[in-house]
This record gives sequence, C-alpha cells and structure tokens, in this order.
Amino acid sequence: MRQWSERLVRGHAGDGAFSMLRALIADLPRSHTPWEQVLRTRLARGLARKPDLSWSRPSRSYLANQGRAGGRRMPWEPGTTTARRVPRLAVVVDVSGSIDDALMGRFADEIDAISRRQEAGLVLLVGDDQVRQVAHREPGRSDLRDIVFDGAGGTDFTPLLEEADRHAPDIIVVLTDLDGPARMRPRAPVIWAVPPAHAGASAPFGAVLVLR
Repeated sequence: MRQWSERLVRGHAGDGAFSMLRALIADLPRSHTPWEQVLRTRLARGLARKPDLSWSRPSRSYLANQGRAGGRRMPWEPGTTTARRVPRLAVVVDVSGSIDDALMGRFADEIDAISRRQEAGLVLLVGDDQVRQVAHREPGRSDLRDIVFDGAGGTDFTPLLEEADRHAPDIIVVLTDLDGPARMRPRAPVIWAVPPAHAGASAPFGAVLVLR
C-alpha cells in the first residue's frame, strides 16, 4: 500500500487541485511504520559489512582472463578479502533533555539487538554542552538504561559530534530533543532520535526519527 501511495504522489505532481489522482490519494489509508522498524532498517544498512580490497590477490575476473583481454595485458585488478573490518556504531545521548523509562527501554532494546545482530562495536557518548562520558561497549550491551537525565537544558552538540567522529563510526545515532547548536558535521551519517514531545524540531543535517 505504501509503494502504491508513493507512486500516485509522483504521478499527480503538477496536476491541478481537482485531479482524479488527488481524490484517489485522499481515500487511501494512512500507513505508519513503527520507529523501531525504521531504526532497525537504517542501522542494518549503515552497519552492513563491506568486503575490503586486497592488493595482494587479483580479482576473480582477472584470474579467469589470465590477466589478458583481446590479446592485450589487462591492468592489475585487486580482489577482495574476507577479513572485513568490524562495523562501529556511535550512540550519543543528550542528558540535558528528558525521556521516560519505557521509551528509553525500547530504544535500548533496539540498539542492543542491532549491534548484536550486526556484530558491531558500540561507542557510547554521554553529555550535554560537553562530553561527560565515553565508553566502549560489547555488541548487545549498551547499558543505556543506566543513564540518568537531568532535564536541565543547555546542549551543544558540537563537542559531542566531534568526539563521536574521532572514533570513526559507520553511523551515529543521537538521542536528544534537538535543542542546541551543531557547528560540526561528522563524516558518518547521523540519525537524530527524538521523543514525541519534540517531533516538530528540525535537525541541522542528517535524518530525524521520532520515537512514537
């Protein structure tokens, strides 16, 4: 249903206000994907292991052609290695905001499950206007439930993102109410996980995921 809705939206682009396609779209039921599923999909994609190039062994196509094509010698084509780098997930928690225990538990469950499933290294960063804690966790053991929120406000994402970027993660998830500046954009993709009360907040970059 979601795919057909998206096709209809593209199809009526530029139509008038009284087009038949607009009427059809109005009759379609609204679908809502749970945030857990969205987070799971995005993290799985971001943490998927990618084979590295190996300059010590040629590619299969190079070997199959014996290094030649049409009687001419082909340039060296590196192969791939099975010894792949362990993916790394950085979770930044803004403790200046507030989040209820039930929602935090669901968020922690998803982070633990995806890091365990992808066998990803986990870097946990806690802070507000500065970095308060940096910890490396084993896959599936984030200890997110133990974090205490003070709800005092006053956040600056810049030092938090700088520290996260220093650990060279494949993807970054920031649990926050998005109330603060971010004067630095890390190299990895960023997902801003926002409680429902702050669903209207805008992010300086990256994707916003409302936890509702």
